[in-house]
Amino acid sequence: MKEIIYLETSVISAYFDFKRQDAERKEITIHFWKEIIPCYDLVISDLVVAELNKITDLQNREKLLSKVRGMKRLGISSKIENLSQEYINFKIIPGSKLEDAIHLAIATVNNIDYLVSWNYRHLVGAVQRKKIIEFNEKFGLSIPSISTPNDFLEI
Repeated sequence: MKEIIYLETSVISAYFDFKRQDAERKEITIHFWKEIIPCYDLVISDLVVAELNKITDLQNREKLLSKVRGMKRLGISSKIENLSQEYINFKIIPGSKLEDAIHLAIATVNNIDYLVSWNYRHLVGAVQRKKIIEFNEKFGLSIPSISTPNDFLEI
């Protein structure tokens, strides 16, 4: 059985990098998509689709949505909503970043092996990862490996 990767929205956006913010990140993401993703089962969530649907440029939105079409989608249960609120209450994730807390809660509640993101500030930064691991350990929760696409390419 393949391990499971939860793709957070920033990874899907980086594949296209419509704003031309980071050419290196785009290149790494494309390489990750071609070389690494086929070795894993992928999941996204209703939140990922909702975030992609906020893209105002219709052509860009369709390109992003086409990248995730057919992937298994996880819903947002009351358990996920409650856990995401706990991440905020315990200051694991800032209160203004509910979506990031939800992504983390989805990966945790569903026992996902890897949460893959480019969001260093709230998810994959070293300090952030430590806080998440400590919180999840303290409460006996699953601990997804929180990684960037680059982490997989360095193996």
